[in-house]
Amino acid sequence: MENVETGFAEGIGDMRPGGKRRIIIPPELGPPVGPSIFFSAKQFEVFDVELLDLLVHLD
Repeated sequence: MENVETGFAEGIGDMRPGGKRRIIIPPELGPPVGPSIFFSAKQFEVFDVELLDLLVHLD
C-alpha cells in the first residue's frame, strides 16, 4: 500500500469487506515529524475503520 503509514497499513492489511476495526498506531509507526506536520512525535493515533469494498489492481 503505497503512501500509507506503516502502522495503518499493518492494521488494515488482513481486513475483509464489511470488517470493522479500531487501529491504534504508536508514535514509532506514525507519520514523520516536522514543523509542517500537525502530529506530535509522542502522540498515538486512533482510527475506527470499516472496510466497505476492496479493489484489486492486477498489473
